[in-house]
Amino acid sequence: MENRLLIKSTLKKMYQGFEHIGQVIEVATLYDDALNQVFNSNTNTYTDMLSTGNLRLIRNIELKDLIVNLYSQYEEKRKLMESDKNWMDGLAVILDSNVDFIKFSKVIVDLFAESELLLDSDWAFLNDPQSDEFKLLMRAISSVAWSLTVNSEYYYELNTACQEVLKIIDRELNHLM
Repeated sequence: MENRLLIKSTLKKMYQGFEHIGQVIEVATLYDDALNQVFNSNTNTYTDMLSTGNLRLIRNIELKDLIVNLYSQYEEKRKLMESDKNWMDGLAVILDSNVDFIKFSKVIVDLFAESELLLDSDWAFLNDPQSDEFKLLMRAISSVAWSLTVNSEYYYELNTACQEVLKIIDRELNHLM
């Protein structure tokens, strides 16, 4: 949600125009950071339990079903997020191919530190909301906002499912003591 508010604020600022390169670098940083949000699930323990047959050691059928369903959800969400990431990467390629915006990335902006390498004209399109470059950048940033929102929903669903499994595990452990 915090990223979404930051993106909203950035979009508003973009329509107000840019006065200095620092503002351009802020937008590039926001875009880079949002693109780099990646979901990594660790299924090593579950995979080990499946491959060794140790999943059968869980006697509580409800718990076993919830665990299997949870990891099924992980896999489903991972595929959805991977598809979304591929889509976002495709948009980034289109943006990079059509707009000279990558040079403002915090990762490489220092390479263009000399004034003749980073001209005001390089970011002049940001002060022209009717330019194709501006529209493409707006689309890319809007897409990042969409992606972050959807992925947050996926995280919430997985977290809810995890909490349910953890409650039952706690209940089982309390019965053993």
